[in-house]
Amino acid sequence: MQDKELVQLVVSEADSATDSSVTVRTDGGSREVGDDLPLVALNWSSFRATDDESHSNFDKRIFDDSGNEIGTRYVFKYNMELDFTVKSDDEMKRDEIGEALQLHFAMYEGNTEALHSDTYMVKTGDIRPRKIPIKEPDWYQNGLIVNIRYNKYVSDTGSLETIKSVDKTINVQEELNI
Repeated sequence: MQDKELVQLVVSEADSATDSSVTVRTDGGSREVGDDLPLVALNWSSFRATDDESHSNFDKRIFDDSGNEIGTRYVFKYNMELDFTVKSDDEMKRDEIGEALQLHFAMYEGNTEALHSDTYMVKTGDIRPRKIPIKEPDWYQNGLIVNIRYNKYVSDTGSLETIKSVDKTINVQEELNI
């Protein structure tokens, strides 16, 4: 699973967890004229998970249709921190959206493969109010952090060559002067 695929999946999941009046998107800046409220904006970061450094990254050998080995597949463990910011001009609506998101992703904590076959951990954090320290905005805001651990697969093909046939006959006794 690549980062872009996971982000798109999470946006889709967040959209399905909220009602149709809520806009869900990745964060592209502050509230602008024309932004619809309520809004869920997603920031994310991805980094290698280092919880099990003793394992090998080898996953499996890759074979072509004829059964010849053509490469190797490796698996790397990653963690994605998803930071949901909920904005609404109604304080109760903001809280309802935050709770809906929290419960939706919490359902995957015990069944990570239901989210995606490459995910192996989902941890949902607390909902916390957020403020902009410089000014008081004209909307209410809270946030939720969700961490998802997942596997990224990388294949190394093309470096291995398979000999299909040999066109030269060698007489070993002549070559060795026996």
